[in-house]
Amino acid sequence: MPVTIDHKELQDALDEFNIGNTDYYLSFHTNVLYLVWCTTGANAVRHVHSNGCIDIEIKGVWHDEVPEGYIIPTYACVRYVLATN
Repeated sequence: MPVTIDHKELQDALDEFNIGNTDYYLSFHTNVLYLVWCTTGANAVRHVHSNGCIDIEIKGVWHDEVPEGYIIPTYACVRYVLATN
């Protein structure tokens, strides 16, 4: 089954996370479409703690939880599950 998304769904996600129109990219992995963007480290950690559909990238590996003892960097990338089948 194909993964589909319409413009409104994308725009709603951009608005929800206050992401500019040129401040993200889309990534597709194993039947999941992700919205990926970078933000301050504090915002990234807050997003991961408050939304189960957001992962944080730490040293090139995506994590669905912030590891204990993790030192928050100045900036971090996060990804949001935008669509799946």
